[in-house]
Amino acid sequence: MRYLRVYLGAVRDEPGITLYEIDPHGWVHRMVEIQAHGARFAPEDILMLGTVDPRSMAQHPAAEPFDAEAFESLWREVRDERGFASHVPDPSLAWEGRVELAGAPLLARWSPDGASVPGWSRVRGFDRLFVRGGGEGAERLYRAAFLGAPVGWDLLARAA
Repeated sequence: MRYLRVYLGAVRDEPGITLYEIDPHGWVHRMVEIQAHGARFAPEDILMLGTVDPRSMAQHPAAEPFDAEAFESLWREVRDERGFASHVPDPSLAWEGRVELAGAPLLARWSPDGASVPGWSRVRGFDRLFVRGGGEGAERLYRAAFLGAPVGWDLLARAA
């Protein structure tokens, strides 16, 4: 993964930074704008429609590469402001859920500490959301989360 920090103001020319986590293929996994009045997370068009060129982005005079540890530290400070957490009954607990998409159910897991479990894949764009299996299912759950698909959650202790 590559991590970029861009120092640019937002809509009202307020000071702010935008953080990007970009995979080797150019897909943005996580993005957040941090400003004095709060955080704004990546709109779906940034994460769903295509790849970016991190080399070109890094050449912008307001951009600089930085490391994963610094990214994670900043992300932890703002991640609870992300709208998806409101879809989880209590984000501090582990949950397992089910999402129905066109008759094909997906099993989801919310891990409050972000710890992965064998057989579950992290959903791109989320650090605490996983899907049973991988690949296609992870991408489907990713899109469903942005579109607000309902998830039937059950405490993980009861789901087992």
